[in-house]
Amino acid sequence: MERLAYTLSCRRDIFTRRFVVWVRNISELQECIDGVLNCGSSWRQDGLDPAQEQKSDDFLNGAEVSFEDLFAGTSSAQPLSLPGYPFSKESCWILEEDKVVQPDTIRLEAGHPLIRDHRYDGRCLLPAVGYLDALLSAARRGGLSLPLRFNQVFWLRPCFVDGAFSDLRIRETNSKGGLRQELSSIDTSGELLVHLKSDCQPLEAAAPEVGPVDFDFLEGVEIDAALVYQRFEKL
Repeated sequence: MERLAYTLSCRRDIFTRRFVVWVRNISELQECIDGVLNCGSSWRQDGLDPAQEQKSDDFLNGAEVSFEDLFAGTSSAQPLSLPGYPFSKESCWILEEDKVVQPDTIRLEAGHPLIRDHRYDGRCLLPAVGYLDALLSAARRGGLSLPLRFNQVFWLRPCFVDGAFSDLRIRETNSKGGLRQELSSIDTSGELLVHLKSDCQPLEAAAPEVGPVDFDFLEGVEIDAALVYQRFEKL
C-alpha cells in the first residue's frame, strides 16, 4: 500500500481534478472514499495535523506540491507498475437487453457448389461470402429488417467441411437494438471452434427488399479451375 501511495503521489502526472487522503491501512482508505462518494467535494478528512492540513489544502487548490519528503529514506520509495489509463468509457456491465437468443444451426453440405468448388489444400472451405450470407439470414430470422450494417467483423479461423456435411452454429445476443453474432462449430474432438464474430445493426435509411443470394442455379455448372488460372495469367 505504501508503494501504491508513492507511485500515485510522486510518479504520476497531476490531473485537474484532485483528491488526497492520509491513511494508514485499507480500512481507512475505504472509509475516506466512502466519505467522498457520500458527501462530494464538501467532505473533509478529520484528525490531520497542521502540516498535513496545509499540504492537502495547497494540493487541492492547484499548487505544485511535492510529496517526496514523506517517503525519503524509506523502502516505500519504489514505484509500482500500474495501468496507464484504465478509465475507458466502455461499459462492461451486462445489460438487461443483452440476452442470448436461441442458438441457430446451419448444415453445410459438402456437395453444395458454394463449398464444393471452394477448396484449400484439397479440403472444402466455406468462403467469406458464405459467412456473411449465414449472418444475414440469421439476422432476418431474428427480426431485423434490411438494410443492415455489419460492424467489427472478425474472421478468426477457417471453416472446413471435411465430411459430407458440417453444422455451423450461430449464437446471437440482443445488443443495443441489433445483434452480436458468433459463428462456431464443433470439431471431431468435441472442441468448440469460433470462426467469426460480428455486430449487426439495422440502418435507418430505407432500401429495396433484397433476399439472400440463391446459389442453387450453379448446380450442374462445371468450371475448370486450371483454365481459369491460365486465363488470369494472360491478363
